[in-house]
Amino acid sequence: MDWNNIRQDFPALNIKSEGKIPIYFDNACNTLRPACVIEAIREYLEEHPGCAGKRSSHYFSKTTEQKCREAREKLASFIGANSNEIVWTKNTTESINLVANSLEIKKGQNIVCSILDHHSLLLPFYKKCSESGAELRIVECNKECKIDAEKFAEKVDKNTAVVAITHASNVAGTILPVKEIVKIAHENDTLALVDGAQFVPHKAIDMKKLDADFYCFSMHKMLGPSMGVLYGKEALLEELNLFMVGGDTIRDVVYKDGKLFPEFLPAPKKFEAGLQNYAGIIGSGAAVEYLKRIGMENIEKQEWRLC
Repeated sequence: MDWNNIRQDFPALNIKSEGKIPIYFDNACNTLRPACVIEAIREYLEEHPGCAGKRSSHYFSKTTEQKCREAREKLASFIGANSNEIVWTKNTTESINLVANSLEIKKGQNIVCSILDHHSLLLPFYKKCSESGAELRIVECNKECKIDAEKFAEKVDKNTAVVAITHASNVAGTILPVKEIVKIAHENDTLALVDGAQFVPHKAIDMKKLDADFYCFSMHKMLGPSMGVLYGKEALLEELNLFMVGGDTIRDVVYKDGKLFPEFLPAPKKFEAGLQNYAGIIGSGAAVEYLKRIGMENIEKQEWRLC
């Protein structure tokens, strides 16, 4: 694997500042985009800049719908999921908020998080607990910023509604034993949500093997545009309450006897209200193709070499 050649795939790395080419270390926030992602976005904006879905029937629209469908399928395959288990959002934060606000949590229940979780994971569930009267339980780490699965077992019980955890800490880099924690949650008939924003860009993952109920991450941390992703098991997505509604979430709205009777679409469409970021979706598909071409195993090896 010639990493110097791969560097040439990123136009931003050829832009000099004060006569020097950049060395970019801010990937935990936002990755650079390879030329193929930029080209996919350009192609949409120049060649078929229409709405996807059933809003229109012209060539632009049909082409955009096809490419958006292909992007969803590519991403689903990349993480070992089905395409109807993928919901597009604007970022990981929105993905987490979608689930937190769509779950029915009651007083007497509890939600388990960890001290290593990103604020974008902690705060939505803090808000949910504050509004519902549920208890928020925090699992603490040791001096090395590590947490054993047993620590979660001490906090989770039959009244736990959700275990919401990070897969990899954005601060310490700690990788949590997520598979074991998910198993603990399921043994207590509890849902498991994982924030994978800092994990998916670095290592191959299979949702079926991990068995998490919900998994959230961002495309802009894995060479794609500013987009978020929510993976959810199909049956659970159907059970979630609606988060945001509007155009493209409904099959029909009937007005009869002074009342509205909307018929909502099944997941994932029922969570994707209004016009979407079609350029971002198509660019996300290109980013996934690029990562697959390089190989996640090669990326992981290179990162360990740099360590």
